[in-house]
Amino acid sequence: MQSILCVGRNKIELPYIYYLGYEVTLKQNGEVKKLETYETDKGFVGVTIPVLEEANLQVHYEGTMLMKVSSGISILGLILLIIKIIIEKRKKNIL
Repeated sequence: MQSILCVGRNKIELPYIYYLGYEVTLKQNGEVKKLETYETDKGFVGVTIPVLEEANLQVHYEGTMLMKVSSGISILGLILLIIKIIIEKRKKNIL
C-alpha cells in the first residue's frame, strides 16, 4: 500500500507489466474506490487518480475469470485422473 498526495487529476504509470486482472483500489477517509486500469504506451499498468487530497493506493493482481475457470478445470482433471488410477489398481489387485 502506497500513500499518495494529488492536487489534480493525475495519470500514474505503475512499475508493473500490464496484464488483464490487475485491480487498483484507492482508500480515502474510510471510503474504498476501485479504479480502472489501462495499458500505457510502455506496456505498464496505468491508472487515473481523481482529484483528492491524500489517499492510499493498493495494487494487486486478481486474475481473470477465464484464468480461474481454467485452473478449476485443470484441478478437476487431476482429481479424475487420480481416481481413475486408484480404480485401475484396485481392479488389478482383485484379479
